Amino acid sequence: MTTDQLTYGGGAVALGIITVFLILWWVKDNHKITKALGIAALLSVGALFTVCTGGLLGLAAGVAAQGTNQAGRIAAGGTGALDGDIATASTQQLTGGAAIILVVLLAAFAINIYLAKKSGDMLRMARNVLLPVAGAALAFSAGGAEFLNDHLYSWLNDSGQPLDDWLNGA
Repeated sequence: MTTDQLTYGGGAVALGIITVFLILWWVKDNHKITKALGIAALLSVGALFTVCTGGLLGLAAGVAAQGTNQAGRIAAGGTGALDGDIATASTQQLTGGAAIILVVLLAAFAINIYLAKKSGDMLRMARNVLLPVAGAALAFSAGGAEFLNDHLYSWLNDSGQPLDDWLNGA
């Protein structure tokens, strides 16, 4: 749970990134559901970064929000029209088991980025970087935080509970 603020410009950029990749999914990938799950997974990775406070992942999430805010400010031509802050909400904390799962997901994410770079597929590389940025940025909004609390964070905490119990000998 970090304390960065998302502006309307940042929200516009994040939604723009998602829109571009959804259009590509619809046109290029013939709207195959498996490809849509990849988009959702990458958005989720970025959103999960926001619950990591005090660490490198939390810092990365804050940088993502600030980056989209700056891009939104530039896109609006410096008019200030998109500079207002979007309402925020607090997010759940991860349990120990959920945090372990998140580290494993991060390892898989890093391998995915490495393989995309190695293959030379620039669209895949862009998707692997930009969608988590959009997911992290939107997680700073009140609506994003509420949705993630109800679905992603609670699911991850519930999924991590058996691992936590097993590690603690319960």
